[in-house]
Amino acid sequence: MKGTSNDTNTKTNLTFPQFEPVSSASDFSAISSDADTCASDDNEFYNIQKQEQQNNNNNNNNTLGWRDPIGEYDEWKEEDTDDADALSFANSSTYNSNSNSNSNNNYSSKNDVKFSNKDCDALLASELYKMSFQEREVMNEEIHGIGLDRGWFIQHKEIEETPARLASAFEGLAEELKKLSLTGTAEAFDRGQKLVRLHPERGAYLNEKDFRLMFLRADAWDYAKAAKRMCLYLNTIRNLFGDQVLQRPIQLKDMNAREMETIEKGYSQMVQGRDRAGRRVYIHFASDTDVVLAEGDDESERAKSRIRIALYMMMSLLEGDVQTQRLGVVMIFFMYDIKMDATDFYTRSVTQSRGANILPMRVGAAHFCFPADNYGMMSIILRTLSGTIRRRVRVHPCE
Repeated sequence: MKGTSNDTNTKTNLTFPQFEPVSSASDFSAISSDADTCASDDNEFYNIQKQEQQNNNNNNNNTLGWRDPIGEYDEWKEEDTDDADALSFANSSTYNSNSNSNSNNNYSSKNDVKFSNKDCDALLASELYKMSFQEREVMNEEIHGIGLDRGWFIQHKEIEETPARLASAFEGLAEELKKLSLTGTAEAFDRGQKLVRLHPERGAYLNEKDFRLMFLRADAWDYAKAAKRMCLYLNTIRNLFGDQVLQRPIQLKDMNAREMETIEKGYSQMVQGRDRAGRRVYIHFASDTDVVLAEGDDESERAKSRIRIALYMMMSLLEGDVQTQRLGVVMIFFMYDIKMDATDFYTRSVTQSRGANILPMRVGAAHFCFPADNYGMMSIILRTLSGTIRRRVRVHPCE
């Protein structure tokens, strides 16, 4: 497995820093103040991002080099205030890849004085501050796989999947999809329906109940949100893979040679077995050399390959696994020895934020392992995640 030592007799000792508890009301007030400041900063970053996106649209300039439905994403994302800052940092004027186009130096988040452990604590505190005590307790238990029983499903508005209720859910989802088709934001979905009419012998993958159920479960049976997620997912996979994935699941044969090599290296893996709550565990070892570019390729190709691999692996995990669709996935990320220039920072941010918000997947818990002295990297990752996912994040700094 990637990240293990070749010397089986050598053990790596991990040192975890000790955190002092809040000892006074004034200390708690300071943390709360930091959380409020962080929330205000997030709103500012989001406004910057919207302005940057508008400018990019006017200039018809796509940094990634392939069509990305960011406009569609932001248009409906504003309806969910908890997730309003998901891409706030990714396109900020400070780190936009176009702003540093004249510099070839690698950006090192480790040496960035704008970030500190206090900044990371405030980011996490800002999300917990929005929740009640009971909500925080339930969230903490969910992260650790405790109490995921019938009561948990009732609290999370899960329905008993009886034939009558499923029929009502499918009808409600179909109505929302029709509305999106009328607005022109369901291009891939409409294309898929046309392909069904032209080639009925190939099946109607987009209309299969199991496929649509994944999106309904991911958004807690909110028909409107499920329809929007489904259309964004279909628009994305069509741009990345072509029309064939509108008629069948993404398959290993859709990967190119560069992506096959990356998968074989084991940077991303599904752990055999499940955690105490029955959830699958996904592990990713972040690396600067995970995708090897051919001569003449730019960073947009690296970002494209990362997203294609992530979509294939996660959909392979989700399809046919009802338990994972309901309970979510536990994700573990190891972030060591990563250096990024401005372009690589932007593409990594887009990869992470898009994948989490278009996949029909619940994130049950996300554990990030960082070097203890690299708070810049931690802050970057936290800012690119949506508020809903950030609440489920646990950071593990170590030597």
